[in-house]
Amino acid sequence: MRAIGRGETPEQFKGSGKGISFSEEVLVFDWEGRLCHKLHLTPFVVNIAVTEDDSTLYGITESETYEPLLVRYNVSGI
Repeated sequence: MRAIGRGETPEQFKGSGKGISFSEEVLVFDWEGRLCHKLHLTPFVVNIAVTEDDSTLYGITESETYEPLLVRYNVSGI
């Protein structure tokens, strides 16, 4: 797996109307809108999803050959 830093936008995400931004940081809020935690994800991911029990965060990144990879983070401790 290769980590892609800020500012390195893969070609398939570039183009007109593709307002996609990348960050290694995800902000977690409670239902009242209060900031609870900042997650620092390496490598960065897009298309984030969280399990119903809030224990696992999933996202997509790229392999060395630019193939999509599913990344899983255990977030049960936050």
